[in-house]
Amino acid sequence: MLWDFEIGHALALMGRTLPFILLRIAVYAGIAVAYVLATGVGAGLGWAIGEVGGPEVRASGAFWGGAIGFGVVAAVLYWLRAYILYVLKAAHIAVLVALIDAGRCLKGVPRSSRGARRLQCASRR
Repeated sequence: MLWDFEIGHALALMGRTLPFILLRIAVYAGIAVAYVLATGVGAGLGWAIGEVGGPEVRASGAFWGGAIGFGVVAAVLYWLRAYILYVLKAAHIAVLVALIDAGRCLKGVPRSSRGARRLQCASRR
């Protein structure tokens, strides 16, 4: 039968690979911070540049500065996020497969480096 799923076992595996989940959360949080900072810095620069033109120009400069800052960071982070999360997901899957196959992890080797090593070996083939 194909249905061989146990919720307790799946949650236990997720718990044993918690560093990968926490790293994924940290990546998403870092990306959110980058968007906020870029938009704020861009708006601040637009406001400062708009100071030359007067009060009407400041608001429009802040808007365009924020939009440009957001757009530049969005373009860069689109590709960077995809790559970082792809590598992280692949390493997580490699460790999950090792846990499922062996039933336990090797002692003394951190899971994150083991997943990265498995990934490097697979990419050389």
